[in-house]
Amino acid sequence: MKNLTIFDKTPINAINCCGNILFLGSNKILKAYNLNTNETLQDVNISTQRNIKKIEISKSLTNEKHEQIKYRVVAIIAYYELLVGKIAENFFVEPNEAICFQRIYFESKISSLNFSFFDKMYIFCNDFKLHVLLISDFKKSSSMELDDYQFLISSSTMVIEKKAYILCTSMMGHVKLYFRDYSDVDFQSVLFEMDNMSMITCCKIDFNSNLAFIISDDWALSIYDLSIPKHPKLISRKISHTARPWCIDYENGAKVIATSGQDGQVILSDYVGQFMGKIAFHQITNILSIKIFNEKIFIGSENSFSSVLIDDIKKQNINLLLENFQTEPRKLKALSMSLFQEGALIFELNFIHYFYNNYKKIQIPQSYRNNDNKVNICSISWDFFCLFMVCNGLHITFYVIDVDFKVTELNTQHNLFNSFHISKMWKLNQNIFPNLIGFVDSINLSILSLDQKNLELNVVYLVPLIKLYKSKITVVFVDFYCRFVMIGFRNGTIEMRRLFIYCENENFKKILKCHNNESVMDIIQDNRFNRLFSCGRDGYLVEYSYSTDRVDYVFKIVMRYRIKLMNWIEKLFLCENELFILGFKANRMILLNHSNFDVQYDMVCGGGHGVRVFKLYLEDTIKTFAYYTSRGGIIKYKREPIYPLIHFTANMLHGKQINRSIIHKFNFDTKKYMVLFTCSEDCSLKISYISNKKLNIMCTLQDFSSSVKDITLIDIQNLFLLIAGGGQCELNFFVFSMLKLESPKILFRNNMKYFVQSCMNNSKISSSKINVTILHIRAIHIQPNIFVACALSDGSLSFYLLQISLNNFKIIPFVKETVKIESNFITDICINNENDINVNITSLESHKIMSINNLTIHDTHFSFDYQIRTFNFEKKNIRKSFHLLKDGLYNFGNFDLFIVNTNLFNVKFFIS
Repeated sequence: MKNLTIFDKTPINAINCCGNILFLGSNKILKAYNLNTNETLQDVNISTQRNIKKIEISKSLTNEKHEQIKYRVVAIIAYYELLVGKIAENFFVEPNEAICFQRIYFESKISSLNFSFFDKMYIFCNDFKLHVLLISDFKKSSSMELDDYQFLISSSTMVIEKKAYILCTSMMGHVKLYFRDYSDVDFQSVLFEMDNMSMITCCKIDFNSNLAFIISDDWALSIYDLSIPKHPKLISRKISHTARPWCIDYENGAKVIATSGQDGQVILSDYVGQFMGKIAFHQITNILSIKIFNEKIFIGSENSFSSVLIDDIKKQNINLLLENFQTEPRKLKALSMSLFQEGALIFELNFIHYFYNNYKKIQIPQSYRNNDNKVNICSISWDFFCLFMVCNGLHITFYVIDVDFKVTELNTQHNLFNSFHISKMWKLNQNIFPNLIGFVDSINLSILSLDQKNLELNVVYLVPLIKLYKSKITVVFVDFYCRFVMIGFRNGTIEMRRLFIYCENENFKKILKCHNNESVMDIIQDNRFNRLFSCGRDGYLVEYSYSTDRVDYVFKIVMRYRIKLMNWIEKLFLCENELFILGFKANRMILLNHSNFDVQYDMVCGGGHGVRVFKLYLEDTIKTFAYYTSRGGIIKYKREPIYPLIHFTANMLHGKQINRSIIHKFNFDTKKYMVLFTCSEDCSLKISYISNKKLNIMCTLQDFSSSVKDITLIDIQNLFLLIAGGGQCELNFFVFSMLKLESPKILFRNNMKYFVQSCMNNSKISSSKINVTILHIRAIHIQPNIFVACALSDGSLSFYLLQISLNNFKIIPFVKETVKIESNFITDICINNENDINVNITSLESHKIMSINNLTIHDTHFSFDYQIRTFNFEKKNIRKSFHLLKDGLYNFGNFDLFIVNTNLFNVKFFIS
C-alpha cells in the first residue's frame, strides 16, 4: 500500500484515472499525477473559483461514422461551474502539453455529471431537475429538460447496443431510469423505489453487465439488473458500512464493486453482493473518493491519497485499534457530543475532549463556573470545522473549532441571544442552504448564517415565540428535508413554520390548538404520505396532513385519536407500517397500524402498579425492543414476522425476577420455533418454546444453591453448550442436544464451585470469597475451544478454556493470578474476536478494553498476555442504580458500540 501527500491540508474531493495519469481534484485545484514516474505534472494544474467536486474522463470519442477520434475529454464540476477540456491520446504517454478548458457557467449548483456517446456527446447534470446538455466544440449548444423531479443528487449513464440509459437518484430514496433507442428523440422512464426510502448517495452503471450499483444513507449497497429497462430487478441489497457511504466504483473484468465513505472503510463485493474483503483506514475517517484502475484502488481522503492492490484487500483485514490514553479524574459534565474529523468531541463546562486515534484536551476560552448548573451546550459539525454554542442562563456564546483544534469565538449580535434554555440547534439542508443553522431557544426561533471567512454569525430570520404564546417549548421537530419546523408548547399549542430564508412574512406559519391545554410531548413524521403525528399529556394522538405544493403549506388536523386507559402519551416511534405509542402512568404500550389505525397489540408495561416506564429502546428494525422502568428493571421483547408481539411477565416463568433471557431459533419438522432460555433469582434455569402465542415450559433446572445471574449459549456441531453462573461463584456447564420439540437431552453437566483466587495456582479457598457473585458470563468459540470470561461482583475477571468433543468434555481452569479490574462491581462485559480477543468492560467508574493475545494452551492450564486501556468517568456522576441492557455492549463485527448511561447524558463511543 502506498500513501502519498499531494495537497497540503486540503481534501481530495474527486479522483479519476486514465492511462498512466491520475487526476486529483482538491478544493480549487486540479492536478495530474504520473503513476509511472511518481511525479506531479505542473503543466496541468487548473485553478477554479469553486471547489472541485467531481472529475469525469471519457473514452476515446467517436464521430457519426463511429470512427475512432484520437482524443478524450476531461470534465470537472465545481459547483456552478463546468470545465470541459480536450486531451490528445498521446498526452497519456508523453504528458508534455497543457489541457485547454472551456468554462460553462450555470445558474444553479451542479451535483452530477456523466458522459454518453452517440453521434454527439451528452453531459447530464442537475439543479434539482435533470437536464441533457448537447455540447459541440465544447460550447453549450442546447439544453433539454427531461423531468421536474426534485432533489436529484446523483446520476449515471450507459450505452448498450445503441440504447442510452440514464439512472437518477433522489434524496427521498427514489430511483428513476430514463432510456431511449439510438433513433428515438424522446426518453421513456420508469420509477422504482428503494425498500427503505433512504437518501441515495451515489450510483454507477456497468454497461457490460446491465447492472446498476446504488449506495444509500442506510449504509446499504443495492444491485439492480437493468436488462429489461421497464422492469428493474433487485439482485442484492446488503448493509456493509457502519456510516454513510459516499463513493462507489467497479471493475467489470474482476467483477468487483468497491464502496467507501464516512466510516473510513473500503469494502469489496462481487456482482451478486457477496462480501469479498475490506480495508479500514481509521486514520482516514472520511474517504471522499475512490477509483479502481489496473487492479488497484485509489483512495482520496482529507489530505492524501493511497493506492491498494485489490488482491491485498481480499487477503487481509486491517483494523487500527484505538491508542492507549487515560485522563486524570475530573468533574465531568458532558453536555454535548459531536463526531468531528477522525473522532468525537465531548463538551464539558470548561474543556473539550477529543479522541479517536489520539487524545486531545482543548481549553474553552471563557469559563462558566459562575452558573454552571444551568449551562447548556449544543454542537454541529461540518467537514472542516465544528460549531458549538454555550449558554449559561445569562447569555449565549458561539465558538468554532477548526481542523487544528483551535477554538475561536464568533462575532454575533449578542442582544438577540439572551435566553435561559436551548431547545434545539440544527443544520438546514446543506444542498439547498449551505452554512445555514436553525436555532430554537425558550424565546426565539432563528435562522442563522455562518460566515466561515470572517467568523461571523448573522441572523437571517427571527421570530419571538415567547411573546406570542407565553408558554414554554416542550418539543421541537424539524422536517427531514428542512422545509419546515414544528414547535410544541406546554399549553398544547403546535406552530408550524417554513424554514426557507425568504419566508419573513408572518403568513408563512400555521398555529393549531392540539392537546387541550396540556403539554405536547412528541412529534414524528411519515415522509411517504406527508403525514405528521403528535402526542401529549391529554392522552390524545393527533394526525396531521400537509402539502408542500402551495406556497403557504396546507397544514391541518386529520384525526384526533383517544388512546384508552392512557393518562398521557410520552413517546411515538414510527417503523414501516406500525406506530408504537408509549404511555406513562397507565404503563401501556400500544402498537397501531397507521394506515387504518387498527390496534395491532395493546399491553401493560412495567413491573406493577406505580412503576413508571421512562425509556423505549429499539434495535434491528423493531425486531427487538425493550423499555426501562423506574425500579431499575428492563423488560425486553422479541418480535419476528412469523409471530405476533408476545409479552412475557415474570409470573409466567419464575416466581422471582428474571435476570437474563436468550432466544434461539430451532427448526423442528420444517417449522421454526423460538426457544427461550431464562434464569432467575429463584435459583432456577428454564427452557421454554413459543407456539400458538403461548409459552410452553420444556425443562426446569433447579439444582442451584443460589440465584442464577447470567447465562450464555454456544452452538457447537449440532450440540449446545449452556453456561450458567451466579451467587457464591457457582458456575454450571451443560451440554445438550435438541432434535425434537421436547425436553432437551442433557449429555453432560458439571457444577463447578470454582472460586477465583487472589494468589497463584492452587491456593486454598478464602472464606471472604464465599459472598462473591458471578454477575456476567460471556463466551466465544475459538476452534476447537470455548473461551469463557466471567465478571465477579468484587471487580475481578475469571477465565476458563473449555475443550469439547463428542466423547470428551474437559475444563482447563485459568490458574494464573486473578485479574483485578475494578474496585467496584462490573456492570457489563462483552467479547469480540476480530484479530485478537478483546474483552470490553463497563463499570460504575470507567470503561476498559482488555486485549488478550499470545493465548497458549499447556497440559493442565493455559496462559496469555493482556493489556488494559481505560476511559475514566467521574464516579459520582454515574447512576449507581442504572442498568444497561444485558446485551448493552454490542459488537457489530468491525466496531463496538458502547453505551454509557449517567445522570447527565448518554454517550456513544464508536471504537474499532
